[in-house]
Amino acid sequence: MRPEEMVGRVLGHYRISKELGYGGTATVFLAEDINLQREVALKVFQPESGKAEEFLFRFEREARVLAQLDHPNILPVYDYGEQQDIAYLVMPCMTGGSLKDRLRKQRIVPPAETVRLISQVLDALQYAHDRGLIHRDIKPGNMLFKASGGSGRQEQLLLSDFGLVKVLSTAQNTPLAADLTRQSTPTINGTPDYMAPEQILGKATQASDIYSMGVVLYEMLAGIRPFHADSSMGVLMQHLHVQPGSLRVLNPRISPALEAVVLRAMEKEQEKRYHKSNDLQQALEWAIADGQPPLEKRDLYATTPTVQVPPSPLPGVTAGNKPGLIAGQEGFTQPVNLSATIPSSGYSPPSSTPANINIPGEPHTPSHPPQQQSTPRRRPPLLTTLLLLALVGTASLSGFFYVQSQQNNRPPIPAGTATLQAVASMPSKGGSTAIPGTTPTSEAVPPTTTSCPAANTARAAITAPLVLGIHPNMLYIVNEGTRDHPITGIIKRREAVTMAKGVEINTLHNSYISEAQVSQDGQWVLFTAIVAGQAQMRMIRVDGQGLQTLYCAPAHTSISNSQWSFHQQDIIFNLSSTGGPTKPTTYLLDITTGQLQEELIPQAGLTYFPVTWLDTTHIYLTASAPNTDAPPQNIYVLDTQKGAQQHDGDLQKITTGPCGSFDSSYDSKQLFISKCTLAPETGSGIDAPLGPSTITVQPAQGGQAKTTKQIDQAITMLRTISTTTQLLLIENYSGDTSKNGLWKIQVDGSGLTRLTTDTQNRQSLCPFTQYVWSNVSRDGSFYALQEHDAKTNTYSMYYGSLNGGTPTQFANISNTELLFAGWTGL
Repeated sequence: MRPEEMVGRVLGHYRISKELGYGGTATVFLAEDINLQREVALKVFQPESGKAEEFLFRFEREARVLAQLDHPNILPVYDYGEQQDIAYLVMPCMTGGSLKDRLRKQRIVPPAETVRLISQVLDALQYAHDRGLIHRDIKPGNMLFKASGGSGRQEQLLLSDFGLVKVLSTAQNTPLAADLTRQSTPTINGTPDYMAPEQILGKATQASDIYSMGVVLYEMLAGIRPFHADSSMGVLMQHLHVQPGSLRVLNPRISPALEAVVLRAMEKEQEKRYHKSNDLQQALEWAIADGQPPLEKRDLYATTPTVQVPPSPLPGVTAGNKPGLIAGQEGFTQPVNLSATIPSSGYSPPSSTPANINIPGEPHTPSHPPQQQSTPRRRPPLLTTLLLLALVGTASLSGFFYVQSQQNNRPPIPAGTATLQAVASMPSKGGSTAIPGTTPTSEAVPPTTTSCPAANTARAAITAPLVLGIHPNMLYIVNEGTRDHPITGIIKRREAVTMAKGVEINTLHNSYISEAQVSQDGQWVLFTAIVAGQAQMRMIRVDGQGLQTLYCAPAHTSISNSQWSFHQQDIIFNLSSTGGPTKPTTYLLDITTGQLQEELIPQAGLTYFPVTWLDTTHIYLTASAPNTDAPPQNIYVLDTQKGAQQHDGDLQKITTGPCGSFDSSYDSKQLFISKCTLAPETGSGIDAPLGPSTITVQPAQGGQAKTTKQIDQAITMLRTISTTTQLLLIENYSGDTSKNGLWKIQVDGSGLTRLTTDTQNRQSLCPFTQYVWSNVSRDGSFYALQEHDAKTNTYSMYYGSLNGGTPTQFANISNTELLFAGWTGL
């Protein structure tokens, strides 16, 4: 029966007055309750021909569930009934309009008002979730204002249109024999503009509602939906595969914290979203208040940075991730129900780890290849895509939620990074160790041992792959006590952006950790610990698994200057005597076999220190006079292809001055050197850096140098972080210190930009390695600094955006050493 034919008809004791709207399989009418003489809204369902008996069989039972919902922010159901194959729900008549209506007029809702309104709906959603219900059609059109008016505090927003409840098995009921939700093939139900990836695959969970809430938040704050395409299929594909653009680019009034909360709610993978609606609600409230959650809850409310769109659009997806529809415009807002068999084998929701990630709220122009290859994205089989395309054109419209099964069907762990293996070629120091043709997953680490190997031997590393995520995490050392009187040595991990509570991935009592570095693939930490007075080389996976001891130094010797190769096969380090003037010997350890050999045995009057690998067979060393306070004098290249027990004459010398720093280019083909001058520091008798400084570039293993930049101050650290960008730490120790701090510069000498201020010369980059991932987050968005105030013996750590702005302090403590080790992603 057509809607206009329903006007004037009486259903039960409700007389229909006029049509208010329609959508999906139902039409909403204004009606009069004849008995109570009040206006109500009547939602009338007319099942498809031939399916009435089955539909009405389920309707009564499912309507009873709806009628039992009692929450101030859920539109109540007064009554329900059936009449001549027509089913209807009776609800209050809401005169305030919907959130969709508000967005048509207002377009962008201020952040504080957005959080106030959505918090009401999130509370209602939590109420429904606690009862095992999944809405599956969260959108502005299904959020109704109880009364008209402006943005006053008394304004109340109600969640509506729960539609037809699908009852699955719960503790309170047994499944209906004819319940279609128990079919073996998944169905797709919802509105394309707001559907979660797993919901598109017919596997909606409570996390799907949280994703949809994230899309609604995005629309309210930005004035547009995150995805837009020329067809509903294109929108669905974007939800599956494309990351949303930066909210702060669209609305600069949004804080980075608020943007991060919204984007975490929209994570492609369910397990990375907020676990509960209440979690999202509290995170929003903290973000809008510019506050921090309690330490014990920061892990729960950790957020994620904005991510860029993958470069290759999928079929039906607008290239370049064009902005979505302006709120209120016509688009694919009707629910879609694709009830069909969809092949599920060989496909799981994509992990969608992007090649380039953008810091929340800051424009990002990719300037270098990713420092770690993105998590491989598994695309749906061609048959699945073709079926989806065919079915959208003939989709029927419906929107409802169902009672969730008590069974916890967690999705498989998404594909991730490769195992710790040697790679045939390493393109650059920022390149990837992913092995072509593999689809690795996280695995538990096999049993390991922390006992020392036999004297003068080492053991092979025991490894297993770990899937990384896109949340930037910082790794650092915490030493309570001193090297000579250790109390506790800790390897710690902490997420950036929200400063989620730090995680101790390894704690060693009565020990001191002297150095640590992160592997190129971001999965492992290599560190040296002084355990019971003995130096031990150990490694542990960043999730805390796989602690193992690779090598133990002989008594009265120390391990220092360890450098892990790009391909994670070799470690070069110095072994020095702690009781005499003996020059250190440089060792090479192959951790894939456990082979240990003396690589460099100095015979001249210099001491050599490994600094960084140039490629998989060449290492840069510096040299200085032994047992003096003289700074390094020269740069050398050690070639491991020449074999064991090399001597000074086997090294290739590249001369530099007594002050400065150096680093290879991102592709390892060039060498950048900064040179400054030294002058006695007043009152100390120690030579200290002064300006001016000159940066030169030359072939990586020597050759003609040319100047790229001259600076009046002293450059004490130079680090290459991309194909185009470097970091400079400026530290004039006397005279003009106003320019001291961290700066960013292009490799051609242009674009010098200040990032931090350090007039007291307290800051430094990672003290252990020069690798990109040691100083800059793996998404290329953040840098990290450590700071030491020698007068108060206070240690601090900071991270900041490479686009500028005030850095964030994430650690500060007195009389406890903090040392930065590197970045990973989880």
